[in-house]
Amino acid sequence: MSTPAGDDEDEWVDEKSGDEAESVSVHTAPMNWMPYFFNNAKRIIPNISFFSPTAPPPPPPYMTPPTTSTPINTLPAELLADIFQLGQEAHAEQHAEENSEVEEDEEDDYMPFEILASHVCRRWRDVALGTPSLWTFVDFGEGPPFERSIAYLQRSREAPLDVIIDCTTDSDDDDESDLEHGGDGNETEEVSEDEGEEIAVLDPLPEHVPHPPPSPPDTMSSLASRGRTHSSDGGSTHAPSNDGHVKPADLPTVRDLILPHASRWRAFDFRASSYAVVHGILHALSAVPELPILEELQLHHYEENEDDDESFPYKDMKGPILPFNGKAPRIKSVSLWGVHLDWENCTFLRSSTLEHLELAYHALDVRPPYSVFQSILTNASLTGLNLASSSPSDSPSTWPTSKINVPTLIALTLAQLPQPHVSALLTRLTLPNLKYLSLDFDPDDHSSTLDILSHPTHGLARGLESLKLNGLHASSAARKSFYAALGGLRELRMQAHHLPEHFIDALIPGALDEGDSDIDEPGPPPTSSNGTIKQHTLTMPLLTSLTIMGVDGELVRSLVHARKAAGAPLTTLMVERGDALDEEDEVWLRGNVEEFGYYDDSDDEDVEEFDVGEGVEVDMDDDDEEEDDDEDEEGDGEGALQGELDVD
Repeated sequence: MSTPAGDDEDEWVDEKSGDEAESVSVHTAPMNWMPYFFNNAKRIIPNISFFSPTAPPPPPPYMTPPTTSTPINTLPAELLADIFQLGQEAHAEQHAEENSEVEEDEEDDYMPFEILASHVCRRWRDVALGTPSLWTFVDFGEGPPFERSIAYLQRSREAPLDVIIDCTTDSDDDDESDLEHGGDGNETEEVSEDEGEEIAVLDPLPEHVPHPPPSPPDTMSSLASRGRTHSSDGGSTHAPSNDGHVKPADLPTVRDLILPHASRWRAFDFRASSYAVVHGILHALSAVPELPILEELQLHHYEENEDDDESFPYKDMKGPILPFNGKAPRIKSVSLWGVHLDWENCTFLRSSTLEHLELAYHALDVRPPYSVFQSILTNASLTGLNLASSSPSDSPSTWPTSKINVPTLIALTLAQLPQPHVSALLTRLTLPNLKYLSLDFDPDDHSSTLDILSHPTHGLARGLESLKLNGLHASSAARKSFYAALGGLRELRMQAHHLPEHFIDALIPGALDEGDSDIDEPGPPPTSSNGTIKQHTLTMPLLTSLTIMGVDGELVRSLVHARKAAGAPLTTLMVERGDALDEEDEVWLRGNVEEFGYYDDSDDEDVEEFDVGEGVEVDMDDDDEEEDDDEDEEGDGEGALQGELDVD
């Protein structure tokens, strides 16, 4: 029996009955069989689901996007301000870490977090501008007319300020170029005796500059713990138009802007290449009656002096100056490089609040007298003391022999001091809680220095937990006694370029004979018949962290292997990038210590790294560490960043 395939079709198919499989007679419908085939394919050819596609699922219910608020904007303004504060610190630290090994002129442009946040949307801008603590870092590094720094001064309101003024120059030509542009009429011209060039110098405060306002209530104590996070080196990490430096000719303008806010300075950091510029800023500071909330003071003169360090080279600027009347009742940290003050009347140097003091690169005739030095150590609550090419001005033979007890001192750095001064200091200092010691001397014989440090009754070596040796020459006998006294040492940093080889070899158990002399070449560690290393007296048995520079991979491997075999393994190892360390050495070392990394000595020049609670902090730089890909995000909403960004 035949039936039509459809009402409007003229094709016919043979219809089978029973269990016979149905089939299509294509020959009976040669003209147009496709519509029937597709309409009946699923019945004819089971389990072919794609012949009858299902309708797409309905879309999810439409949700109207918020028009007035996003979830983060439901947070209270106070909590959002705290988030901004944390973001500011993290953003600056991330930038400093990412650019730690990048040349300064190749660094990525940096946009401060506070400006980024203030340009996201209207509410964020209101919160950011209403949070004074986000705008407390000023450096005038953008150059005149200093619109950014002026905006920061206004937005910080009454919050404590961190002020950095960097007047360093790369060459003397920069200063000469500055003078061609002149100043604002408030500077005078002085001629440096040593330089033979004219330099713009600040006069004392002009009469029209108002006196600093009264001290505000101390409501920003968190800033003291926050510190300067804007840059790895303490400077500005903005992308200034003036390379971050203030030209000497612009100093009068900067002075007039910043001195009215002197009562708000929490930190003041001034740097200059010319002492005439330093002398001018000291005169300006002498007109300030007091810095009531100042905690950190840094005055650095970076000029190289080719002459000896006996006499200050600028006779007309030798007279001592007393800044801010010597009053800074909250001072915690003072660093003076090549800058001398009125030592007798600087009462803030003898303040019980002073914790860190650094005196460096002072000519002998402008150093503090021993009586003042003794008074500072006796009255201040120092936890860190750094003396580099600076010590009491008197001859050590004239110093009183009485002891100076400093029970609070934990970290001591001595650098570039003649051996008689070092010995005289160490025999007079009583430091029962000293944990960190850093030594860096010229190649004079400091055997007597080590003998004093390792003295069995009052030597300082026995209490040390961390030691840094950047430069020290002494006999192997003195070194042996010194190492024997370091039974509690846990962390050691060594610059092998400036140390006798026996200082490094003695760290390898058995590498030197018990009666070793001043030989430089060690023999291989003695072994027994079965190949195991013989037991010898172990140097520094508690040592777990070693940072070493100037050695090859073979010696480092021998050291790590021998100490591990002796039962005193190293857990942390840092080597200098560029040392003779091949890939095989690195792979072996990574497999035999818990932490391995590369170390740049330029990042570790002061004692500030020493953490009183947790020892010395070391940044691990592991080449295997993966870096996250940077993602650029664009926004077109209200306040989105477009074009050149300013602080308005």
